[in-house]
Amino acid sequence: YFGTFSCEIHGENHGRDTDKWAEMVSHIKGNSLRFGVQYRSRKLALGLTLEPSSQLKVKVDKQLSEERLFTYLLPEYNDETWNLPFTSALGVAFLLEDRLTLAFDIEARLRHTPTFSPNLFEYGSDANGRDIIIYRIGLEKMAAIENYPFRAGYAIIPQPYATTTVLQVVGEDTKITDGSQNVKHLMTIGTTKQFQQGHVNISLEYAFVKWHRDFFTYVTVEDNYIERHVTLFV
Repeated sequence: YFGTFSCEIHGENHGRDTDKWAEMVSHIKGNSLRFGVQYRSRKLALGLTLEPSSQLKVKVDKQLSEERLFTYLLPEYNDETWNLPFTSALGVAFLLEDRLTLAFDIEARLRHTPTFSPNLFEYGSDANGRDIIIYRIGLEKMAAIENYPFRAGYAIIPQPYATTTVLQVVGEDTKITDGSQNVKHLMTIGTTKQFQQGHVNISLEYAFVKWHRDFFTYVTVEDNYIERHVTLFV
């Protein structure tokens, strides 16, 4: 595994803090091992994968504007580890008829406590480390003409974050209570074009996540937020 998380915050405060900012880049790298086994018959296919828990190294680069207004948002550590959870997945596919296949997957990422945060500020609260169970279902129909397949899929992917209720009484510590987990809903459609020396896969993916937060202080604020992704794979 390798990659980076980048997060940057700019001030506002009715125009008084627009020149103040903070930036944090977390560089991730490490190794893991995944085992898999597959069984196939004419009408049925089964697959199982297992990935033991492992640690990734995290190196953090931090930058601040001269006023250092957002120092309190930066983590105290410069180096950290990210404990990946134990992950297992089971998949099954049925050939319902000669040209129609139905597939179903279930993936489990066992509970773990995140050891670092890639973001300077979380919209609701930090990741809570609950178990994550992912469900996916897919359908493939082979067309009678030129063997063009039509594929469609749907997935339910719980996020590491939950809806929250925040109670802030003046002079007291903030109390944050987690509710139900936020869930990403993902839908895909796609097909394949065959050539003599290979093939090209094309698919379109749409996903969305809805967040909700209730904030109680001397006023009541209900926050609703939606995140959308549209991706073309070729």
